[in-house]
Amino acid sequence: MYFFLSCFEDQLNDLLKLYFTEIVF
Repeated sequence: MYFFLSCFEDQLNDLLKLYFTEIVF
């Protein structure tokens, strides 16, 4: 369960980074 959550959190962070870079650029 914890492993799954950490993986999901990593994916979420990546998505947020992409999202913000799309907004900035």
